[in-house]
Amino acid sequence: MKNLYSLQIKARTLLAFCILLTVATFSSSVSKNTQPHPLGLSGIKTVGEGGDYSSLSDAVDSMNFYGISDSLHLILTDQFYYANYLYLNPAETNNAKLTISGENATVTLGGASSSNKSSGALSISADHFSEVTFENVEFELGMYYYYGATIFANSENSCVVNGLNMQGGESNSNGLEIFVGNSGNLTVDNATFEGFSKGGYIHGYSKGGGGTVTVSNSSFSFYGTQIDISTNANIELSNNSFHSTNQGYGILTFSEYYSKLITLSDNTFIPGGGFNSIVDFENPGDYCSLSITNNSLSSAFNCIFISGGSYFTSLNISENTIFNCGIGIYAENINADELYVDGNNLSNVNGKNYSFNNNSSKYYLPNKEISVAIYLGSLSSELVKSRTQNLKGYRFDVSNNTIAGFYGGIICQNISVPDVFNISNNTISYINYAALSLGDVSSSGLFVDNNVIYHFSGAAIVLTGSYYPYSEGTA
Repeated sequence: MKNLYSLQIKARTLLAFCILLTVATFSSSVSKNTQPHPLGLSGIKTVGEGGDYSSLSDAVDSMNFYGISDSLHLILTDQFYYANYLYLNPAETNNAKLTISGENATVTLGGASSSNKSSGALSISADHFSEVTFENVEFELGMYYYYGATIFANSENSCVVNGLNMQGGESNSNGLEIFVGNSGNLTVDNATFEGFSKGGYIHGYSKGGGGTVTVSNSSFSFYGTQIDISTNANIELSNNSFHSTNQGYGILTFSEYYSKLITLSDNTFIPGGGFNSIVDFENPGDYCSLSITNNSLSSAFNCIFISGGSYFTSLNISENTIFNCGIGIYAENINADELYVDGNNLSNVNGKNYSFNNNSSKYYLPNKEISVAIYLGSLSSELVKSRTQNLKGYRFDVSNNTIAGFYGGIICQNISVPDVFNISNNTISYINYAALSLGDVSSSGLFVDNNVIYHFSGAAIVLTGSYYPYSEGTA
C-alpha cells in the first residue's frame, strides 16, 4: 500500500512537471511570436529553401513585426518567389537600412484575384528607412494590381529607394505611385519600370507644405501616358529615360497642389506613337520656380507646353534639344518675374517644315498643320505690379537658340515686361513663314540684336500691332 501511495506521488509530480514544461514552452512560443524584438532584426538573413525564412512574405512579415535595428540584409537564395502583396513597414523603426539582394531572382506579385488593387503590389513606408536597396531582384506584377510600387513619404527624414526593378502587368496598370506629405523627402534612384500602361503618379496630401521628391537615373517604358504630378512638394526629375509606345501626354502637373520648385534636367523623352504634349504644365500654382534644362524631346505636337494664368518667380527653358515636333516651346497666358528661353536647339526633319497634323489638339494655332519653334503669347510681369512697387529686375530673355526647319521661328504676341525683353544671338534658318514675328509688345527696353537669319521663304522679321514703352521707359 505504501509503495502504491509512493507511486501516486511520483506520478502526480511527473504530471505537474510536464504541465509546467508545456506551459513554459507555450509561453515562450507566444512570447517569441507576439512580442517585438527588443532590438529589432539586423545583420544578414537568408530567404529560400533551407534559409532563415522559407518565403519572402515570411521574411517581410517578421521584419514588420520585430522592426529593424540599424540595418538588415535579406539575401534571396532561390531564383523564383511568389507573394500576393509585400508591404515594407517595420515597427518601431527609424532611419533603418534595408537591402534585398539575389542572384537574378524574380519575385512575382499579385497572383491572386483577391489582391488589393488600390495600392502597389510592393508598398514601402519610407518614413522608417534612410535607405532601401534592391540588387539583382526583379519584381513582376501579376494580373490583379493597378500599381506596381507605392511609396509613402511623410516624415522629415530622408529616404533613398535604389535599384527597384518592376515589370508591368495588366493593361491599365501604373508603374510608380508616390504619396508625399508636407515634410517628406524621398529619392528614387536607378529604378526600372517596364510594361505598364502609365508611368505613375506623384501625389500630395495637402497644400502649404514642403517636402521634396527626386526621381533620378531611372527608366520608364510604358504603353500610354507617363507621370502625372499633383503635389505641393518640390520635384526634381533628372537623368531619366521616358519611353512610350503609344500616344498620350507626357509629364503633367495639375492645379490642386502647388510645387514651389520643379526641376526637369537631363531627361530623354522617346515617344513611340507621337504625343499631343510631352512636358505639360497647365494651371500650376503661383510662386513656382520652374526649370527645364538639358532635356531631349521629340515627336510630339508640342514638346513643352506651359499655360494657365500662373505666376512664376522664375521660368527657365534652356539648353534643350527638341526635334521633329509641331511646336517646340509653347508658353501662353502666364506671368513671370524672369523668363529665360536660352541655348535651345530646335530642328525638324532634313531642315524642312515638319507637318504635324492633329485636328483634335487643344492648342490654338491658326493652322494645326503648321509648326513653330518657339511660341510666346500673352506673357507678362503685370501681376507683379499689384504685389510690389519695385518693377525693376524683371526680364524676358530669348537668346542663343538655334532653330531650323519650321513654319515659324520665334513668334511673340502680347508681351508685357517691366524691364527688358531681349531677343538676341539666335540663329534661325529654313523657315516657311517668318523667322521672327513680334506683335503688341510693351517693355521698358526691347532689344532685337545680333540674330542670324537665312534660308527663309517668307519674311525675316514681321512686326504687327502696337509697340509702346512700359511705364516711363522707352521702347
